[in-house]
Amino acid sequence: MQPGKNKAARHYCPPWSLTALGGLIRAESPEMTETSQNTTLGTKLSERYELIAPIDRMGTCVVYKVKDRQDGIIKALKVIPVANENGIERFLTDAEKVKNEIHFRGVARLREYGIVEDEGVRTGFLVHDLISGRSLYQLLNRQGRVELKEALDIFIQLVSAVEYLHEHGLVHLQLSPRKVLLSDSDDCIIVKLLDCGLSRHLIDLKIDPAEELKLFPEGVLYLSPEQCGALPADHRTDIYAIGCIMYECLVGLPPFLSKSPYEVTRMHVGEEAKPLRMSRDDLNFPLELDLLVLKSLRKNLNQRQQTLTELRDDLLHARDELAKMPEETLPRTTSKGIMPEVFSSIIEDIAELIGMDSALKVKLAVPIILGFVVIFGSILVSIALNPHHPRAEQESAAERKWRELDEEGLRHYEQGDISKAETTYLKALALAEQFGNKDARFLKTLRKLIDVYQSEKRYDKAAETETRVKALMGEDEAN
Repeated sequence: MQPGKNKAARHYCPPWSLTALGGLIRAESPEMTETSQNTTLGTKLSERYELIAPIDRMGTCVVYKVKDRQDGIIKALKVIPVANENGIERFLTDAEKVKNEIHFRGVARLREYGIVEDEGVRTGFLVHDLISGRSLYQLLNRQGRVELKEALDIFIQLVSAVEYLHEHGLVHLQLSPRKVLLSDSDDCIIVKLLDCGLSRHLIDLKIDPAEELKLFPEGVLYLSPEQCGALPADHRTDIYAIGCIMYECLVGLPPFLSKSPYEVTRMHVGEEAKPLRMSRDDLNFPLELDLLVLKSLRKNLNQRQQTLTELRDDLLHARDELAKMPEETLPRTTSKGIMPEVFSSIIEDIAELIGMDSALKVKLAVPIILGFVVIFGSILVSIALNPHHPRAEQESAAERKWRELDEEGLRHYEQGDISKAETTYLKALALAEQFGNKDARFLKTLRKLIDVYQSEKRYDKAAETETRVKALMGEDEAN
């Protein structure tokens, strides 16, 4: 199975990444061109490695595809600036531990490391096996989000890889979708964790936010509150980063996003992440999954999952529960995400039928889509304006009032007035009861209340309401 092979995918590109100076640039593609970066390794490294091409850049670190002159094997070489003696000592200590102790199928193997000096400038380097595949960043860049079953498989493997680091006294501290590589193996996805050579010892671990932003600027999207506030970090810091990655894979955007990296750090420290269901109301996420992701994103380390074993167990339970759900109830993009794909499929069929070349197909795509929009829009408008249409005749004052309350509750929620949102949704629920407790409006209002209770951290109330929804839906299926 090809990672990211999803016909109904939304095209998505992360809206920005950060330069080392904190400026904003458009992240159109994770790949680099040879003209975009310095294509020399320096005298010392060039003696051992033949440069083939730059692969990627993350902050002030650059990754190159190289050929080892000693064994002729193609490898990945990462060049890392080191500022002072303390930085060199820490880099060498951590790299030695990773090279000697971290031998796990889910972690890219570190082969060589060291410090070289060219023209008075000292640089650290790491050499890994070059692994074929695409990063999770590229997958999200292509399709926007990851379907739930595929996402859970990726999360479980990622957690196992990071857990292996923790068992050996290391934390990663720089987790992001670009550090997660996906490759194919016998019709399944295999996850490889990258950049473990920069992992830190758990002993006397201190984080400098300015240093983190310099070495790992895009990582501001995945920094924990303790990293943003220069507070002590530990293995639970990685759990927060994994929570951010899970959120982005499921929703299509990170939990916190702003035009300013410093605003993002403030949000990590001071704002709660929206529930998955509220961020994407077109997707029906299982409550258990929503709660475990939100738990991993708690500001207080003591309120997150305390170990990756606990998080993995939660994910395995969510996967087991997902297997019991009917296929038609699984979270899927609704018409907002599927309709462009429908139009695209129609255009492709027409193009193949008449032998249209690709250039002409691109030129005609927009007019054809607009034509369909106008036709369907006209039909919908004519139905809405027809006073004799059954819906227009049957809609009662109670139904109109329920719709108004539903919209009012959403406005309060989006404005952050959760208390008013709850009051309004309770009124809507009371009104919807007259339609029957299995009516779609009644169930929809209950789900809105679940989101409200989660935002208020009333998790027991949210779980109680979710149980009520499941019971009603179960009775309906039994009948």
